[in-house]
Amino acid sequence: MTRKVWTRIAATLGVLSLALTGCASGNSAKSGADSNEIRVGLEGTFAPYGYHDESGKLVGFEKEIADALAADLGKTPVYVESPWESLIAGLDNKNYDLVINNLAPTEERKAKYDFTDPYYVSESWAIVREDSGLESEKDLAGKSCAQTASSNYAQDVRNLGGEITPTNGFADSVQLVEQGRADCTVNGDITLSYYLEQHPDAPLKIFKIESAPGVPTAVMINKGNPELLDSLNKSLAELKSSGKLDSIVAKYTPQA
Repeated sequence: MTRKVWTRIAATLGVLSLALTGCASGNSAKSGADSNEIRVGLEGTFAPYGYHDESGKLVGFEKEIADALAADLGKTPVYVESPWESLIAGLDNKNYDLVINNLAPTEERKAKYDFTDPYYVSESWAIVREDSGLESEKDLAGKSCAQTASSNYAQDVRNLGGEITPTNGFADSVQLVEQGRADCTVNGDITLSYYLEQHPDAPLKIFKIESAPGVPTAVMINKGNPELLDSLNKSLAELKSSGKLDSIVAKYTPQA
């Protein structure tokens, strides 16, 4: 091979090296920008936890809690919306850093994920049509209840002998009840009281599932990040002690 050919090869390699260096610098800058963000997974359709108002803006008391946590961490929150049934899988895939979506820290979930201290403890209630004849949890045996199949509320229904009609979320569930295509749906006290306040003419009523224990809700993250978990817990403690958490809840749950 001639010296001239070697010279051309060397020049080409030099250009390639500079190009790769530029790419590496670009990736490094992108990583630096990403480090200032914290990605938050939520449904975005679950009022009053996290939903879009009439203007299309994402609002809700869990959204505000996430805003406050991100601010305390010095991060910019980036919200990633996902249907309930794929929400947890998105955390597995690292689509976001945490999930805040009325999640209960069940033993099964805690085996795979870490949870913060609870920020709210909800009670299970059922919503049914006023003309359904259903008055208490004892009436739910053999009845069809519209639920997201993997939720703790679906388990409440199973414990009472009810049958699950699978849905993608509360909005679908309550619509089936109103249409008479399901007998009931069970959900948290905040969710149901808020819904009735927003729909005062809906032919619906609610009653408490007395046998169901209070359900704590917490922020969920992947295991292996103790620093983030500790930081989130410290921020939550500050929100509680300052009264800010209560004011956020009250803003979105006037009847809770």
